[in-house]
Amino acid sequence: MIQLLNNVLPIVQATTPARQQSAYLLEVVRALSNVSAFDPAMDIIGKISNRLHRALACCTLAESFARDGIEQASNVMLGHAWQASDGDFSGWQWEGQQFHTYSKDLVKQMSDVSQNESERLEGLAQVAISFASLAHMEEAASLAERAEALAMTSLTVNGICKCAEALWRINSAEKADRMMVRAYERLRRLEDVMPRVLGLTAIAQTELLRGRAADARAAVVNATDLLAASPHYTRGEACEFVRRVLPVLAELDGQALYPLYQSMAEVEGWWP
Repeated sequence: MIQLLNNVLPIVQATTPARQQSAYLLEVVRALSNVSAFDPAMDIIGKISNRLHRALACCTLAESFARDGIEQASNVMLGHAWQASDGDFSGWQWEGQQFHTYSKDLVKQMSDVSQNESERLEGLAQVAISFASLAHMEEAASLAERAEALAMTSLTVNGICKCAEALWRINSAEKADRMMVRAYERLRRLEDVMPRVLGLTAIAQTELLRGRAADARAAVVNATDLLAASPHYTRGEACEFVRRVLPVLAELDGQALYPLYQSMAEVEGWWP
């Protein structure tokens, strides 16, 4: 498998935009960590430029080290994850730059800043989750509290749900409940189909984690109906929905996975 990944990496780096490249490299790190291929995984982390993806990759590696009983390396990677998720979360491109007053530039820049803050929220929350899963509760609580503060102004359902999960992991159930109320409120304000669909899948994942299977199932059904009723969505969007909803379906009803595969095979035939 490692040889296969070595053949694929140059193609990914040569043909994909930086942010998408970081997302692909994150998946490579996850695959390598699953088979305890730590050295190549750490080498690839150094190539991930997006700070959110780097934080998530470090979390993955930290949990894999812990799984294999390599505690010191796990703690080191948790430190790297914290560092990647903390501070100015500007996605590397804003350092030393000033805002321009031209309206078109300003709109784009403010949009990027909003995305950067959302990524910072998700990064802090995920690092808190990893600290909690490895029984570092004091650090997890500190990170979760900082994520909670960011979530109060967040525009993304996914980030808010991640924060709710982090709060739940540190045994702050009431705060997690309030955060989920905010996630539902934010969802109702979304107008475009795909953000609503992906927001519902994020809610389903978090509700399932908190033991609320009925709420998770309802979110999956709503997301599926919404996507099915949409006249316009891309193959990539459909695949992204399936990627996110599969873990939830596996927990709720494993027998639903094969019919989903059949549906995806049919949908795949819609595109040349």
